[in-house]
Amino acid sequence: MTGGGRRGNLPEVITRVQAAISEQMDKLDGVKRRLEERDKELFRRLKVAHLDEDKLRASIYAQEIAELRNMIKIVYTAYLTLEKIRLRLEKAQTMQEIGMNLYSTSKAISLIVDKVKKAVPELAIGFENLNSNLNEIVANSKIPIIDTSSLSIMDQQARQIYEEASKLAEDQMKTKLQEISNTFPHVPSTEGHIQSYNPISETDVLFYITTHGNIFDIDDFCKTYNADRETVIRVLERMSKEGKIVFT
Repeated sequence: MTGGGRRGNLPEVITRVQAAISEQMDKLDGVKRRLEERDKELFRRLKVAHLDEDKLRASIYAQEIAELRNMIKIVYTAYLTLEKIRLRLEKAQTMQEIGMNLYSTSKAISLIVDKVKKAVPELAIGFENLNSNLNEIVANSKIPIIDTSSLSIMDQQARQIYEEASKLAEDQMKTKLQEISNTFPHVPSTEGHIQSYNPISETDVLFYITTHGNIFDIDDFCKTYNADRETVIRVLERMSKEGKIVFT
């Protein structure tokens, strides 16, 4: 393995790598904006369907929104992963450090592609091209070969970068969706001293999940909808068996 000195033109290499990463980040930002616009429109339709008590349409829109928000999270995670990598590259002082960062980048991109392929297939091609461009930069810049003893450490770093980005994306989406959670208040229905529960449908469950950042809090749901806990559990179990919801 060659030492970690400054081989080649370090500023030029960093600039080329940064440009390649920034180009993919711009594409991700554009896709995210389009998905968010679609999300706003679907949610508007969901509100109309809910107010019209059209449970079939509301259920369809709720499922579409849940899938769309999962796509947004995946795209945003990919964006934040590249942003973290770009910031790490800015601190590189030697060609060897660039090489190590690029190796972590390649591993992180592999993690991204696995998710993106299922959610937004067209973006996977962009990441494959990015990897190809980075490999070409490495080949043409005489970046030192990485010691195999360091590979496992960099694998861990790549996974850590991706997981941190995923957590940040999830947290920011929860914050963004918080204002939606109380859009449709449900007034408890009681008569005299006898506890009376409201009937619960799959649409109610999907709507709650959609408006609470894909999280289901059974205690809050029962309180909000004045629902019987055992009934809710049965509905959840049925939906889980039918593949309409997935518990994680």
